[in-house]
Amino acid sequence: MMRAHTAAEVGPGRLVGWEAWLTVVTAVLLAALLVVGWGLAPEAARPAFVDAGWLVALGCVLILLAHLSANAALGRRVRRAWATLGAGAAVVWAVVALGAFVPLAAPGAARVVDAAQAPLLLAALILIVVGLHRFPAVPATAADRLRQWIEGAIVFAGSALVFWELVVADDLTGGGTLSVDRIMLTLLTPGILAVLMVCVLAAVARERDVETRCVLGRLAAGALVVMAAGCVRALSGFAPAVAPPLWHVAAPWTGVVMVAAAAAHEAARVRYGARPVAAVSSGREVRALGLLAGVTVVAGYAVVLVNGLREVDLRADGLIVGAAAITALLMARQWVTLRENAALSARLATQALTDELTGLGNRRALLEAGADPVEGLAVVVFDIDDFKVVNDTHGHAVGDAVLRELAARCRREVRGGDVLGRLGGDEFVVLLPGAGVDGAQRVAAALRVAVAAQPIDADGVAVPVTISLGVAAAPPENLEALLARADRALYEAKRSGRDRIIRAPAPSPA
Repeated sequence: MMRAHTAAEVGPGRLVGWEAWLTVVTAVLLAALLVVGWGLAPEAARPAFVDAGWLVALGCVLILLAHLSANAALGRRVRRAWATLGAGAAVVWAVVALGAFVPLAAPGAARVVDAAQAPLLLAALILIVVGLHRFPAVPATAADRLRQWIEGAIVFAGSALVFWELVVADDLTGGGTLSVDRIMLTLLTPGILAVLMVCVLAAVARERDVETRCVLGRLAAGALVVMAAGCVRALSGFAPAVAPPLWHVAAPWTGVVMVAAAAAHEAARVRYGARPVAAVSSGREVRALGLLAGVTVVAGYAVVLVNGLREVDLRADGLIVGAAAITALLMARQWVTLRENAALSARLATQALTDELTGLGNRRALLEAGADPVEGLAVVVFDIDDFKVVNDTHGHAVGDAVLRELAARCRREVRGGDVLGRLGGDEFVVLLPGAGVDGAQRVAAALRVAVAAQPIDADGVAVPVTISLGVAAAPPENLEALLARADRALYEAKRSGRDRIIRAPAPSPA
């Protein structure tokens, strides 16, 4: 009987449960197939060992991924990510099975199977990329996601341009007849592989939780090994009947076992309660995909330049399409970047002029609003009576709640063109352009009544609040002098008993 493990025992790298045993048994079977197929069996029998190994390895992965995608203990998005990976693995398993059994059962259908393998494998690659990208990591904005898609498209276009110049155009110009499936594999798989590598490794680098990073790291490494080996095999041109070298088989099988180990680790964590903490940004921005996009663009144009200097007569149709696509995508990426920079500048400008606690304007916003002399400008300066007692009695959390509610009440009482702000602490200011002293007096009275009308409910604590106010207005003068006069009136209100309004006397003529 299997011993129950605690959450603490399922740490990074620990594998327990039937999923771990399935992974170990699969690894042993694959090692046995390698030993027998390349050490004991005749060379003509090796393709059969390759097909058998792939079916066993992918079958193990499919069982584990299906188990995780149906596990209700996982979040909905995580289950979808595992299900998408399972769909990609199922497509690969189907391709291997078709290639192994259809030629034996119906030799005439072999050509159809060969033609279908390339698009099916590309579909599997895309499903794997989407599945890995679905795992929750650092939350991304809509602009971030759009930029990532554009940069991924640039990687595709740049990789396709490079491989067109190096492989396809040379062959077609020389009279070769590359098949459609070979052209698809040649142009698209390097780009898909590059996008997968950067996206997933960037997500791993941003992940702070050790458990999640361990699972994603195994998953990413395994998928990269499998896909890289598949690309090398596809571009090497091994015929189905020809046995590839040993490393061409051992490398992708190792990658499949790594994927199975990642799935087994995730299943063990779910069963024994070792759940990861919510994914939180570590604050490190990973721009690897943007860097790769730039590298592929430079590489593409470098290959074109080298071939131009060599005066090689190559087909220009792929070159024109690739260059146009890269140029359009670079322009789109620049447009997205400009929009992001404009939004960031606006956000920073707003933050620089906003009081974080109350959402009102801060001292800087008030000084900027009153920088230009305005005829009839008046100010009201007020603060909370005995606010220190509120903080000392109920705590700073209640004090902050009082400040927020007071700001909300005061915001409802000021006029449309007035500027309400917080100078700091419990001191607030209202700038009233064109109001004059009488208008400022009326607004101050409305503020005092609104605040004292009923106690403020601060986190379940009813706090009675009153304010003292100072009002000042005069012919045009600088704002600092006007605030100083209103502030002196405020302190006169405090000395006179609080919860009242004092009007500052007009300044003496010079």
